[in-house]
Amino acid sequence: MAHLVRNDLLQHSFDIFMDVGSLDSGPFEPVILAEIEKRPHFLVLLEPHSLDRVHEPGDWLRRELAHALTHCPNVVPLLANGARMPHAADLPSDVARLSSLNALAVPHDYFAEAMTKLRERFLRDLTAVGITAGAAQPARPMIIGDDHPMWSFHSGGDRHSAPDWNDGDERLAQTQDRLPPLTAVFHTTLVDHPGWLLSVKDLAVLTNNQLSSSRVIAGALSGYVSWCDRLNRRFPFYWWDGRNGESARYAMQPRIARLFSKSRHEA
Repeated sequence: MAHLVRNDLLQHSFDIFMDVGSLDSGPFEPVILAEIEKRPHFLVLLEPHSLDRVHEPGDWLRRELAHALTHCPNVVPLLANGARMPHAADLPSDVARLSSLNALAVPHDYFAEAMTKLRERFLRDLTAVGITAGAAQPARPMIIGDDHPMWSFHSGGDRHSAPDWNDGDERLAQTQDRLPPLTAVFHTTLVDHPGWLLSVKDLAVLTNNQLSSSRVIAGALSGYVSWCDRLNRRFPFYWWDGRNGESARYAMQPRIARLFSKSRHEA
């Protein structure tokens, strides 16, 4: 849906910035926040579960929303797939004002009509627009730094009892190219997204469904066993078992991701 909105506005000569979708490689946080500050309009696409993580301090949708509510004159929530506007009491204080904004429903069956209304009533006068899609979870998972306490409460068990990876392990890290193909897909995805807490759904989207289910991911993880045993190193990532029907989540510490990224480029 976010890309449909973007394409429609581009066709009508709007200057569009769509969070991660408009970025080249490299650090995205300062770029996104700077773009938000430049634009008089900010669209946030909300689907039924877009705000599920909004109470987590590291949630990127919350971060973008808070920044837009502070810096943008016109923030417009777009409601898709039956989403409803949240109540202020259900939101953190830094984004509570979202509940008081005028929202626009964008149903699939009446998309053209909704876009006409958006352009003519919500985006009048100025044409520079930022878009963020609350449904696109991989663009804004919780991101945790090296010192976050979550790293101490993972579900890794015995596979994290071997020696840790450190900055002096560049030669060991260069052997990542010997990982089995599916393990390499998982490994590369975590290296390229340091500190991102990725669910099964996130991994499926980021890998074009190469990692399409928990069973497939379990098979990918098994490829680490002999490699880590041979190097006498623990698994280079962590995971947290899902609760109450949620999927497990996986992440690589930023310092370890940097080690593998550097070794990959120097190999």
